[in-house]
Amino acid sequence: MVSCSDGGSDAESEDDLSNAEAQYKEQPSLLKRFVSRYTSKGIREGQKAVVGTQNVSKLRKINRYYKRIGKQIDTGGDIVDSKIKTESVLREGFEVFGWHPYYMGNAYESYNFNLLTTVAYFSYDVNPETGGYRSAQPIEDWKTTALIDSAHAKGCQVLLTVTNHGGNNNRAFLSNLTAQQNLIDSLISLLQYRDADGVNIDFENIPNSERDNLTSFVRTLHAVLKQVNPKYSITIALPASDHSDAFDIKAILPFIERFVIMGYDYHSGVSKKPGPIAPLPPKGSKKKGYNLQNTVDEYIAEGLPQSQMIMAFPYYGRVWRATTPDFSDGEFTESLTYRAIRSSYEPMHEIIYDDSTASSYFKYKDEETGQYVECWFDNEKSFAAKYDWVDDQKLRGVGIWALGYDNGYPELWTLIDTKFSEPPKEIVKNRSAIAQYLVKNGTYVGVSIAFIILFMFAGFSFSFARQQVSHGLFTKRLFISSFLFCFVFIFLIWLRFMDYVNPSVWYYFIGIWIGYLIVNYLDKIKINTHSNLP
Repeated sequence: MVSCSDGGSDAESEDDLSNAEAQYKEQPSLLKRFVSRYTSKGIREGQKAVVGTQNVSKLRKINRYYKRIGKQIDTGGDIVDSKIKTESVLREGFEVFGWHPYYMGNAYESYNFNLLTTVAYFSYDVNPETGGYRSAQPIEDWKTTALIDSAHAKGCQVLLTVTNHGGNNNRAFLSNLTAQQNLIDSLISLLQYRDADGVNIDFENIPNSERDNLTSFVRTLHAVLKQVNPKYSITIALPASDHSDAFDIKAILPFIERFVIMGYDYHSGVSKKPGPIAPLPPKGSKKKGYNLQNTVDEYIAEGLPQSQMIMAFPYYGRVWRATTPDFSDGEFTESLTYRAIRSSYEPMHEIIYDDSTASSYFKYKDEETGQYVECWFDNEKSFAAKYDWVDDQKLRGVGIWALGYDNGYPELWTLIDTKFSEPPKEIVKNRSAIAQYLVKNGTYVGVSIAFIILFMFAGFSFSFARQQVSHGLFTKRLFISSFLFCFVFIFLIWLRFMDYVNPSVWYYFIGIWIGYLIVNYLDKIKINTHSNLP
């Protein structure tokens, strides 16, 4: 998600702070309250917690009636199969994490669930004073969307993202144990309501003063969720740089399964000059800078293993405008989804690739306003470089903010398929030894075929060097036909193997070759007829 600025002024009087601290210390331990609450009796009470006009006990009665105990009846419609088809699955141990914003509606119909391991529904936006939610619409959609059952049908984990952005909001919530208790109650009910798999915490712009409170909240959330359902998982979103040192990585590490690093907004809405949103360092550079590599290095130094890092990338671009070409008076004006860039801007402007940061951009002068415009974003080429970097760093996986921002343009799914997938085990198991060898050694096979084509062409050329050979061979109709057939056939195999042509080329080849044989046969009949004439 796009990082948010602070939610308001951080100024508070010393009296207010003293009173808040005193009230905080007087409250009983949240963990103790939940342990007592979630005994066998407490869990039964928690299962009856109301979520809007529904509750879990009613849901379970419905499910028992339909003999679907533990499964949510999807009121949002039938399970949706992705419009993008692929046999591939992600390679073992690699993860692709994607946020689905509720406002994307049914864009999930175009998600390739085979290439996703986790879908995080976005979001339960916390009211910091009460622990309830600010907006009812995302929660109502959570209760009915077919996204959840569709993702589960493909083996994807579904999490509910919990958001709280801004210094004041985080200070208010993390110092309020009652609000935290209400939030966890509500989350348990919502997770059980849709048979979901856990939560994703996205608290941004947390003040350093709340570092210990954040750790306590994470510890308590983990203890309660695991007691309710041991299969529930907790993931957390980390900023590209923890400027306020709010995340005590070593302290929360035992309670978080995956850390999703928001690897974007290195140039953000507060940046005056345009620049890459998710830059890699220049190749071969050992200088430290504000880039993806620096982010990984900082979190490693904090004690976060690479095997638990998921690096999320932006499926959006940022636009800056200025009255001068050097953008000395530049100002960020808007964000554009990948879809918007591809459909409305890429056809009209030259896309420039910045090799030093592995990022793309376009620029132009707006003739109507006289302003200079520059937009930085990521596309198939820049993501390819970043995905290779993810593999080099041995990270757990990649993330997407946000799913659906590329809706209608499948090339980013294709890239994930190319970089991180493998054929399903049952398909590989049923393949012949030759087919398995081709899959495993595709590059070598492709090069070998290219050499065969090269030497066939060379032999064809050298045959003209000796007149007797060329005359003897190329006056024989059978040799010419056989040579052309083999040459074109092998050449097409190579083109198909390198994915330069689609499978339909074989229909054209067969059709043309049948036509050639018919014409050749008719010509032979004509020659024989003429040879029998007196």
